[in-house]
Amino acid sequence: TGKSISDSIAVSVRPPLKVDLGRDTVICKGNSVRLRAMPTGGLSSAYSYTWNQGLGSAAAHLVSPATPTTYSVILSDGCTDRQDTAYRTIYVRPALQVNISAGSTPVCIGQRVSLNASGQGGDTAGYTYSWNNGLGSGAGKNVTLTDTGMYIVTLSDGCTVQPARDTVTLYTHPALKLSLS
Repeated sequence: TGKSISDSIAVSVRPPLKVDLGRDTVICKGNSVRLRAMPTGGLSSAYSYTWNQGLGSAAAHLVSPATPTTYSVILSDGCTDRQDTAYRTIYVRPALQVNISAGSTPVCIGQRVSLNASGQGGDTAGYTYSWNNGLGSGAGKNVTLTDTGMYIVTLSDGCTVQPARDTVTLYTHPALKLSLS
């Protein structure tokens, strides 16, 4: 008669789920990048990851796309009302290519021929051209021919796994032979 009973209960509201994959990335052909889901909120002991591109359910994956690819992960915890999704695009630079252009051949023994290498793809800021036959490095070379010979240039960029190569054969006219009779 006139008595009241009161009780209290503390309700803790978890923050919403949030997942991040980091910034979009540019890699060179043949390289890998680690995708790592960085979750917050919800019930951390029950985090579940659903990836696209056929990736498994782990929080991190090492990927080596051959072409630009967008990856997504959905974070859920079986408790929080709304899932969260994050996206990350991995851009892949084109494969390295190199081409040699040479002056016209055949030439006479002792004449100079210009060799010029031009590259494409990869990380252009890191281009290094290396030549065989002791020619050293650099995109352009002048060669004094003593005989027909094969010249190879290798292009690397410090980023792409597989360097590019091109070959040119420079021909000389046969040496003139005189005979007195």
